[in-house]
Amino acid sequence: MNRFHLVWLNCSLTEPYTPIFEIIYTFEIFLIICFILLSPFACYAFWKAAPLHQNIRLLFSATVLHGFLGAAARLVLIYQQLADDNNTDASISRLTAASVAREICFGYMMILLCFLSSERAVATYAWAWYESQADSTLAVFVVELAVAEMYSLTTAFFAVYEIYSMNTHVMVFAVTLSLGALCFFKLLAHNRRELQRLKGRQDNLGYCISRSYQIRENLAVFKIFRHLAVPCCAMAVPAFVFFIAYWWIPAGAGWNTTRLVCIAFYDMWLAMYDMMLLVMFISSDDKFQKSLRVFRLFDRLFDLLQPSVIPRPETATREQESNVYFSLLSKDLKL
Repeated sequence: MNRFHLVWLNCSLTEPYTPIFEIIYTFEIFLIICFILLSPFACYAFWKAAPLHQNIRLLFSATVLHGFLGAAARLVLIYQQLADDNNTDASISRLTAASVAREICFGYMMILLCFLSSERAVATYAWAWYESQADSTLAVFVVELAVAEMYSLTTAFFAVYEIYSMNTHVMVFAVTLSLGALCFFKLLAHNRRELQRLKGRQDNLGYCISRSYQIRENLAVFKIFRHLAVPCCAMAVPAFVFFIAYWWIPAGAGWNTTRLVCIAFYDMWLAMYDMMLLVMFISSDDKFQKSLRVFRLFDRLFDLLQPSVIPRPETATREQESNVYFSLLSKDLKL
């Protein structure tokens, strides 16, 4: 059975251009190692970001862990590129395993918005049960994670074992991402309308406060992803251009140097993209930063970057609530 391995280069192709590709590899490896080292701190920050719902904190942590998986797989692929020994059974097995792992990461990132939207849909329409954060609400995360993993594994195996073409693979990803974005913005608009409607409702103050709390949590989560949307899309454009240039330029068309440099920059740009995304994820909400300030290094770093690089989240006007319990919850989840 043919296999599509995510290794584009080898020593025989890059040796005439020494040390250009070695410099690219070195920078890429540096970014990957930084990402791997920062990942546990990011998971810690997300898990400690109470009172965000435990399922959201688990979702954020699972996202980082999938990024960790993709980064570790890329290190294996770089090793295979440098070793230039891809014909033995052991090498083929490593290449296949690493390619599948990296494709799983890509697939998870494509379905992430669908994952998030379905979780927030449950929070929106079953809020009375979901807001309690009872152990039973974990079932929502388990089921949705299982679906996301099945999708990621299926697309990964279909791509690596060439069950369908690369064009079909890209189309599946595009449809999944578009569907997730549509659900995301639909839920965002719905929650905004609900919050405005509750502001004018005075007949059941306890209900209004409780419902308002869940809507504010939804909007807080949506705000985090909106904070990431524009820079993520902007940073993804160069990677797309590099890959399309490599894919569309024929191997023997006289542009071989450009073609090889494009695919090397594609992998390096993905490493830079992952690192940028993780840093922006951590800085997207002051609760994440507060969790990391227990570490002296991050405390000093946030103090250094806060005025110029990391914008502080806007402080919302807090309504005067008579119910102290729900008032404290609402204040903590300010927008």
